[in-house]
Amino acid sequence: MCSAECKLRKGREQGAAKVVGVDISQEMVEVARQDEQKNPLGNEYQVFDIAKLPKLGRFDFVTAIYLLNYAENKEHLLKMFQNIRNNLVENGRLVALTINPDFSVKKSNSTKYGLTVLKQ
Repeated sequence: MCSAECKLRKGREQGAAKVVGVDISQEMVEVARQDEQKNPLGNEYQVFDIAKLPKLGRFDFVTAIYLLNYAENKEHLLKMFQNIRNNLVENGRLVALTINPDFSVKKSNSTKYGLTVLKQ
């Protein structure tokens, strides 16, 4: 299993021109920055609440790993999506992973917030 920081490192190793990691936790960002110092790849790490995320760039691909479940309500979730969209290029992609071991598409999900997870 690979941590979020590990996945960011792999993105750079696989040819991404720019990789920026964002987390609301100062402690998590500090761990990632320390790892970057030990094994520099040129990745950036920023502390932000995604609901207040400024424009950091125009990215082809954004991952949201165990993020969307932190939405406090429908408006908060919408703000998260808007800020992510503001950092994506036209036709950019967002891949969201819910790694809660209790999550199941067969159970109740974020439909009450206007987001329904569909099984493909």
